[in-house]
Amino acid sequence: MNQREKIFTSIYDIVESNIFLNDVLLKYVFNENDDNNAYIKRSVSGILENKILLDYIIDKYSSTKITKLDKKVYIVLLCAIYELLFMSSKAYAVINEYVAIIKKQKTQFHANYVNAILRKISQHENLDSILTDTNISFKTKYSVPNDLYDYLKTNINATIKDKNQLIENIFKYYLNNHYISFRINTSDLINIDYIKKEFEDKNIDFFIYDKSLKLTKLKCLMAQNINDLTHIDSLNNGLISVQDISSIYYIDRLYSLIRDSMPNNIKVLDSCASPGGKSLAFLRAFDDFNIDINSCDKNENKLTKIKQNFNREKKFVICSSSNILVNDASKLNKMFINSFDVVLIDLPCSGLGIISKKPDIKYNFDRNKIDDLLTIQKAILDINKEYVKINAYLCYSTCTITKDENDDMINNFIDNNSNFELVYREQILSSKENLSDGFYFAILKRTS
Repeated sequence: MNQREKIFTSIYDIVESNIFLNDVLLKYVFNENDDNNAYIKRSVSGILENKILLDYIIDKYSSTKITKLDKKVYIVLLCAIYELLFMSSKAYAVINEYVAIIKKQKTQFHANYVNAILRKISQHENLDSILTDTNISFKTKYSVPNDLYDYLKTNINATIKDKNQLIENIFKYYLNNHYISFRINTSDLINIDYIKKEFEDKNIDFFIYDKSLKLTKLKCLMAQNINDLTHIDSLNNGLISVQDISSIYYIDRLYSLIRDSMPNNIKVLDSCASPGGKSLAFLRAFDDFNIDINSCDKNENKLTKIKQNFNREKKFVICSSSNILVNDASKLNKMFINSFDVVLIDLPCSGLGIISKKPDIKYNFDRNKIDDLLTIQKAILDINKEYVKINAYLCYSTCTITKDENDDMINNFIDNNSNFELVYREQILSSKENLSDGFYFAILKRTS
């Protein structure tokens, strides 16, 4: 398959077969050594990010409603219109190749139909004019599903009065955020210069993070225009690690808040640890303590990823003991009771803070599934509180932005557990100022 055929096949599998974006990319992109992989990934992700806007344009030019269009015709139109509007490709090349794809898949009649629509769009549509058109709602421009918008309007974890503008800004950011965040695992200036030189030599745009989320202990590098992570030596040898700035900031903030109350020897449990980023960031931040860390997840496959990341970073982390083991966070482990100075729980959640990385989340959103998540979150929280020593810390985090999974969950926990007090909590909302995922964390202390 050529690159446009791979894009077409990927989108067909996602839209028509409900296969997750990452699974499709693994199937058609990451397992093949292809110089066009970055282009294909960007296109597939971009089509999903902008699907509602692309649907709007199809409806504008097609005499047949989307619901009545042949499925393969519809997918070809999505792919081709995205490339015409968002990429710098020559219009004739885009049209000719996608017409050829639909002709191979269907008939000459379908090819003629696609050709006519694409030629009209290439002559009359312009992305800048679409995005400045006040007659088009922001939900269409930034592809926000109605049911998700309605849910966020009442549940977004923010006090700002104009929630409509806030939601618009968040989804505008999701579409335009193409940064990758790296945790820097060294304070050695020679090593940092090595990292910078490698990025410069590979023509990767980057900067050392110094935005609205202030880091005091950990350091972060932000980069974009990376075609292939596997060829970055600084990543392969553990000098840097992929981790969102919000997660790095959380561990950095945790260090600042609790370091003065910690014993010299700390026993840590990371209950839902895969792929290990928070465990490793904790070891990096608390490198002036002796740490015994237990990084757990409920299945062996997830442990493999944790082990790989620990092995990659082992030269840059200090701990007295590290254990990577199978443990289900939702089931009580009697051996863990009253055993830990710090318990980290990164809860399964709706993921509404990471739509910039996983755009299919917004189309798979189902309000009815939130109640199931809340039940799971409460169960994990109630189990893991048993593992915390007196005068020790329970640390809750999610990658979502709604009250019911965040503040309401913590408020209810405090109301029902008088032996825990809130030390600190923060909701991070994605923005062009902080360049981060949406993220929430709360630090609780067991007092008796």
